[in-house]
Amino acid sequence: MPGAVWNRADFKGKNQPATGVHDTDIDVFCKWLSEKEGRTYRIPTIYEFEYASRAGTDTLFWWGDCPDDRRMNYIMLDIDHD
Repeated sequence: MPGAVWNRADFKGKNQPATGVHDTDIDVFCKWLSEKEGRTYRIPTIYEFEYASRAGTDTLFWWGDCPDDRRMNYIMLDIDHD
């Protein structure tokens, strides 16, 4: 995707997270790692991911229910609309 965050020049480098990875590749990696280490690895469920993202809280965000630009991790992209 041309406008995807992981394709931006400032989001490339050795110390950046892996992004834009297909679910099939993640499953294959988890299977490989499980066999290599003798433990079970898997993708977290959406509920586990949400719980972890909110740091165990029951609010919309880990800091409360109101959005806060100082704590949110996002990039505003300029997109021209015709």
